[in-house]
Amino acid sequence: MKKAIGNAGLAAVISIGLLAAFPVIAWAAPVLPVGISIGSQSLAGMTAEEARSAVEQYVNGLAGQKVILNVDGQDVETTAGELGFHWSNTDAVDQAASQYAGGSLIRQYMVQKDLASAPVDLELDTEVDSAKVKEFVDTQCQAVTAQPQDATITRENGQFVITDSVAGKVVDAAATEAALNEALEGGLEEPVKVTAEVAEQQPAITTEALATIQDVLGTYTTDFSSSGAARSTNLAVG
Repeated sequence: MKKAIGNAGLAAVISIGLLAAFPVIAWAAPVLPVGISIGSQSLAGMTAEEARSAVEQYVNGLAGQKVILNVDGQDVETTAGELGFHWSNTDAVDQAASQYAGGSLIRQYMVQKDLASAPVDLELDTEVDSAKVKEFVDTQCQAVTAQPQDATITRENGQFVITDSVAGKVVDAAATEAALNEALEGGLEEPVKVTAEVAEQQPAITTEALATIQDVLGTYTTDFSSSGAARSTNLAVG
């Protein structure tokens, strides 16, 4: 009996000690413990909802940073926000809350001990929006590049004369988006400069295609000998 009472007393002492260490966590909404951060931003003491809001606010603050896109040697400026810069792994906070927040007092104590020796910095993944990048490229960048020019052919003095085609350049939106995301992974504390991916674009009608034309494509004649004189004269003069 005394042993049983002694064990009960020991358990009570441990419980009181844990309550002293975690006076609020046991009854309030589960919060993330000290030692959890994301993108070097501490999330300690926040519920999952509060942590998500804090990260969104942090990312939105970065969206105003300048992004300079070098298009074929010419700089075109915009901001990360105009390119649809956003937080992409939004489930990271919920997963962390599920793994580290709440639970019994003993579990919380053990989690806190583990984090004290091995803090966890969650990965903060961001990216730009494909549609917004394409829109920016189409409206702001394509005009900077040289447009392709079709070859033309005319007949002068019985000879074909060809005006050569000229290859143009076009910004590859998908490849440029990948380059932007890679650059933004380095952070937005300073303006980011990215070189747009520019590809050669052939004209629809090339010099080589027209060079195959060697002969007159066709001729025609009109025989109106059987018509009357007045009719013949009208046809002759059009």
